[in-house]
Amino acid sequence: METPVIEIDMDKKCERCGKEGATQSGLCLECAANGVIDKVIDKLKAGAMDTERVRELESELTVIEDEVNRIKDNLKNAKERFDIKLEELRAEINRVEDTQTAIPFGEEEEPELPENPDA
Repeated sequence: METPVIEIDMDKKCERCGKEGATQSGLCLECAANGVIDKVIDKLKAGAMDTERVRELESELTVIEDEVNRIKDNLKNAKERFDIKLEELRAEINRVEDTQTAIPFGEEEEPELPENPDA
């Protein structure tokens, strides 16, 4: 593994601050170090923003889960109400069928007509 080498050209000025002694990147050691620190800070800020966004999404997910559970409860209650109503209707159908009198085919009696006094 090669050892990294930083060359400092004392005749060359830093592109950022103008001090003498720039490295091959064009920056002095101080500016190069500050650049690294700035990048680390930017990544930390981005991570913090990502953490905030994750918290927001978790909060939204909780709201959605609560709504899904409410809908499930409503559907469960609706099914129970439907089953109760269905049983009531079946009982009513059975009651109506039990009270109907069957008239056998062909044995109907002729209805009696009232006498017509004008005839």
